[in-house]
Amino acid sequence: MLSASMLAILNAQIVHAADKNLLHFPADKSVGTLRLLTPDPVKGTKSERRIFARGDVQLRPRETVRLELNWEGVEHPEFLPQIAHRVTGLYIKRVPFDDSKVKYLRPFAPNLHQFTAEDSDLTDRGIMFLRGAPELSVLNLSHGNVTGRCFETLATMPALYRLNLGYNQLKGADPSLIGRLHGLRDLRIESAQIGDTELAQVDKLKDLECLQIASNKGVTDKSMPLIARLPVLNELFLDDTSVTFSGLKSLKNAKCRTTLKKLSLVRLPVTARQMVEMRKWMPQAKLISDGTGGHVPLEVFAPLH
Repeated sequence: MLSASMLAILNAQIVHAADKNLLHFPADKSVGTLRLLTPDPVKGTKSERRIFARGDVQLRPRETVRLELNWEGVEHPEFLPQIAHRVTGLYIKRVPFDDSKVKYLRPFAPNLHQFTAEDSDLTDRGIMFLRGAPELSVLNLSHGNVTGRCFETLATMPALYRLNLGYNQLKGADPSLIGRLHGLRDLRIESAQIGDTELAQVDKLKDLECLQIASNKGVTDKSMPLIARLPVLNELFLDDTSVTFSGLKSLKNAKCRTTLKKLSLVRLPVTARQMVEMRKWMPQAKLISDGTGGHVPLEVFAPLH
């Protein structure tokens, strides 16, 4: 005799075959939130409605779906594949989704434009379901369990332009694979245990507009000449790295000197006089510092009156 769960799966498959706009989820629990977007070709905008993935859900013909999984979705992933053909954005945040459930995500890969697995249990092996994903442009794997090996999968995604790998352990990442992410415009690897070795080919990312490498003490002045070669860099975050003013001098005559709009130097040993000098190199840039030259001012320890 088939279990209630198996009957529900078969029912969902039958409904899906009969009407691709009708979805069937458990009647007593929501496996996530559906953000349903309908384009308006005249106005060039999209209207949005949000509903729970619970019971029978009727989609409109031109709607695209962004699915935000919750705990019930993790517990009942067998209901997910039926909606894969309509989902362009899949978000798994702070729920324990692990590699054992990746088989339910494989049908999503051909249509995904955005994928977030933030603070999840997916590893390098798990994200391989995205290998070669043709439309994936935005990927957020922050606060996770991926390592330097993940770049082998990331390098196969032709449309990828925004990548967040912050708060992972990326020490030992192959710089030649990082250098193959040619289409990236936004790379965020804050607090990821990287250093100069991992950034050895960062200068190959010629389309990079935003580079966030804060809180990586292994990043030193050695990386700055490479970063200075990025021709269209718009935002650069060097907070709490080991970069000094000597390394920052690489920006003085760099191509990106004219494109930089934001340079963040919080907790770096840069003096007020040096900040004034840098403003002369980059008058259009917003320079952000804690104003202490990387040190806590003595006034902080003065007795209260």
